[in-house]
Amino acid sequence: VPETGYRVSTTTPYTITPTGTATVSQSGNEFTVTPSANCTITINFEAIPAPTNLTFSQAAGTVSRGTIITFTATDADSYSYTLNGGSAVSGNSITLSDIGVYTIVATATNDGGSINSSATYTVSATTITLSAQSNLTYSETFANTFGDFYVRDVTLANGTTSPWSKQTSNVKASAYVSKTQCYAESWLQSPVFDLSGMGSATLTFSHASQYFEDATTMQSEATLWVREIANDGTVGTWSTLTIDNYPGNSNASTYVNAAVDLTSYAGKKIQLAYKYLGNTTSAGTWNIKNFAIAGAYNV
Repeated sequence: VPETGYRVSTTTPYTITPTGTATVSQSGNEFTVTPSANCTITINFEAIPAPTNLTFSQAAGTVSRGTIITFTATDADSYSYTLNGGSAVSGNSITLSDIGVYTIVATATNDGGSINSSATYTVSATTITLSAQSNLTYSETFANTFGDFYVRDVTLANGTTSPWSKQTSNVKASAYVSKTQCYAESWLQSPVFDLSGMGSATLTFSHASQYFEDATTMQSEATLWVREIANDGTVGTWSTLTIDNYPGNSNASTYVNAAVDLTSYAGKKIQLAYKYLGNTTSAGTWNIKNFAIAGAYNV
């Protein structure tokens, strides 16, 4: 068996001395020798080459959210990567499921354990940015559509799909699957809103709920969040926003109107998100419709 980092030569695996005094058959690292006279068989080894030419499927720069980034290298048998300084993950395919700036450090390895110098790659994943020339107005009824929003599932129970679904007049979140309450954490995230130059902004929407453990639980498992987006695409930390009016927990068809003042974010780029949580004791239904942002620019 070759030592670590070496393999049987791929060009001249063995040498027969004197020439023609034996026949040799090879299967991997095993050799069968049939001599016709006294002879010496030399097994030749070579260093396993380190992987080279590590390349990414997309050029560094800006791509759309949801882009799949892959990387490959010559003479590589396995791959791993880190994402924004996180733990190493096996594989060579990364789906950019959320917006933000991603730094990928990719590593290619061969069977001999020789590791290529890691390649670093930075990409900014973006979504639609919405702004206006005078007064900002944006609305989405959610009638049988997510519109410009997208779903990001963080945790789902085995065998289940995203709790978010499109309904005739709204979007719905529910982790009640096959008559079973299930674990789930899932976000319905907005496009980026550019509030540059604005003096005020207000978010309004309607929502209804049912089947949470109780009304108090509903307010902790059906929440609204915001984060700032820098001009270079770097995303800030999510923070909760206070919803001024929650529905009761008795009828998913009884909607109440909610309003959230976003004036403190005037002059910034922001993203909003509805966060839904489900568990084995509470997997309620949250219906949302008639999302709207309105604001006025400074004059």
